[in-house]
Amino acid sequence: MAEREAWFEYWTDGRRFKAMPINWKGWVSLLVVATAPGVSLALAARWLGDRFGALAGLPALLLALALSFAAIYGLVRARGRPRKT
Repeated sequence: MAEREAWFEYWTDGRRFKAMPINWKGWVSLLVVATAPGVSLALAARWLGDRFGALAGLPALLLALALSFAAIYGLVRARGRPRKT
């Protein structure tokens, strides 16, 4: 099986997971994955907040942040390579 082109380089620094895009595909995918769930769920939070009060929109906003981080982590692990030290 041919090796895929890596879009990211990742490493762990202590307990922190860090990653860096290494080409234009990595930058574009990072922008799309970071903004799409956040924008859509932020709009949902706004809609829920308008209908049911401010506290109803807060869980949707927190869910948007969690989904964005999970999507970025999954993308980096799938399309990235470990940093050579």
